[in-house]
Amino acid sequence: MTDIKDQQLMEDMLKEHKEDIVLLKQWISHQQNIPKTITDEEILMFLHSNYYNLKNTEKTMSTYYTMRGTVQDFFTDRNFNTGTMKQVQDVVKFCFLPNRTPKGWAILIGKLNTPDSSQLHLDSAIKLLFMHLDTFLQVNPLVSGVVFMFDMQGVTMSHLTRINLSVVRKYMTYVEEAIPFRLKEIRIINVNNVITHIMNMIKPFMNKNHLQFIKMHAPGDLAEMYEKIPRELLPKDYDGEEASFGTLNKLAVNHVNENIGRFEDEEKLLAQLNKNFKKSNVTQWDFFVNETLCVVIFEINLSRMKVHIVGLRSRPKSGKYSKNYSCNDDFNMQGNTYI
Repeated sequence: MTDIKDQQLMEDMLKEHKEDIVLLKQWISHQQNIPKTITDEEILMFLHSNYYNLKNTEKTMSTYYTMRGTVQDFFTDRNFNTGTMKQVQDVVKFCFLPNRTPKGWAILIGKLNTPDSSQLHLDSAIKLLFMHLDTFLQVNPLVSGVVFMFDMQGVTMSHLTRINLSVVRKYMTYVEEAIPFRLKEIRIINVNNVITHIMNMIKPFMNKNHLQFIKMHAPGDLAEMYEKIPRELLPKDYDGEEASFGTLNKLAVNHVNENIGRFEDEEKLLAQLNKNFKKSNVTQWDFFVNETLCVVIFEINLSRMKVHIVGLRSRPKSGKYSKNYSCNDDFNMQGNTYI
């Protein structure tokens, strides 16, 4: 991390948490899936994201590097010149806003650029999102918090057919358990009935604590959001005082493009570490079907706007996935509709 924005803060925190960093380095020396080249600044980023709790930091680091070494959907071929990544930039767009909230939280906005659902590939869209997040963290590893603001304008019924539940599960695992910053809120704006049904469809994959972060806003219903995110921080096409979203997105894409070399270097390094993981009989599938994961089988009736859960299958160690969805036996919830 050579481009850190607040270098003095980093130096002060490195001194303050020197002992914790030493302990984590000792722990890392015994981990096959974490690079031994990890820097003190990167370790501090994980510590900071976990409010300096050592055990939670270890869990986050382990999940982070395991996923980045095994989830090819999100963490390989992260280059704007490849086919799908070149195309996805015309479908979804992201940017971090220039200024932060009164609490020091950074705001990331994401939105569709076209209502044509046939162009949406969810795995590529998530890959692009994570590229923006990684680029931001290179400069802001000790950010006080991050707010996701997702604009759902343009989402239609046909987008339901583009949702790959396996991709959703991996995304939720990464955001809930691996992401190395303090996620404070997820603001979903311009919500319509389709979004409500999509959220109900993916709810079984969410940790109940994560659900508390999500705030949904119908079109024009942003008064509560402005209490946390002052209107003037937003782009002018959101009635704010910043540059337009399109202008901010172009700047963000340029910053990500400057980071491509780092993405490629990391991919090579983690690919080698993943070989060691495979030798230890740890596979991508084993990682994702841990004690919290259920396989959910859905029937989607687009004409009636219903998401029908045919059944839930769990591993023997599983008790419950969340407080609303029981997973005690194989296919023991026939015929329940959760909308």
